[in-house]
Amino acid sequence: MKQKKGVVKRVGNVSVEYYHGHIRLRWTFEDKRKSLQICPIDMVDGLQLATAKAKEIDSDLARYKLGFGGYDESLAKYSKVSQKVMGVLSGHAYS
Repeated sequence: MKQKKGVVKRVGNVSVEYYHGHIRLRWTFEDKRKSLQICPIDMVDGLQLATAKAKEIDSDLARYKLGFGGYDESLAKYSKVSQKVMGVLSGHAYS
């Protein structure tokens, strides 16, 4: 079976991609390329989760550019849900 790879959709300035078996987000912030792995490709509702995170990041980037802050350069704000989801998946896989 051929592996899924490449850009699935764009949400403003954020790309949602399939990459090495996972869904990741990619965007540019202050001329630097950023990326965040969201979940495995085969996760139920994974694309919807990634799209929601992409909308949040794009919104925060727009607010930052207007001088209102909101964008988290550490990416911790955006990875919280991803870590929680991955933790739940790990827990189910081994229990």
